[in-house]
Amino acid sequence: GWDVDGGASDSDSDLDREAKTKIDGDVSVIAAELRASLREKRNRNIGYMNLCQYLFFCLFYMFVVYIQSDALNAFNVLSSVRDAVVPMDADGRPLTKMGSPVDILNWLVGTAYPVW
Repeated sequence: GWDVDGGASDSDSDLDREAKTKIDGDVSVIAAELRASLREKRNRNIGYMNLCQYLFFCLFYMFVVYIQSDALNAFNVLSSVRDAVVPMDADGRPLTKMGSPVDILNWLVGTAYPVW
């Protein structure tokens, strides 16, 4: 047969109580150091994940700003918002005043209805 443990005995009876206590203490210290190392590694990985998320947000934000920097797109956005929110007369010009509270309510319903 094969000798798996290299001839070592299965029991640690050759060790006295003091040696066993020292070994148990050393194992506890090693386990604590391993836990601390793993905790530091996890915190470092979380930091890298936060950094990647922040960089993605910055890149996405800059991409949106770049797209909006085009004058034609900016005009289209502005005119779309103006057409949706500002009350217009029959000729397509902005109204300076409304005739009655019913006109204001009708305009509010017409503005809010497409959104809801």
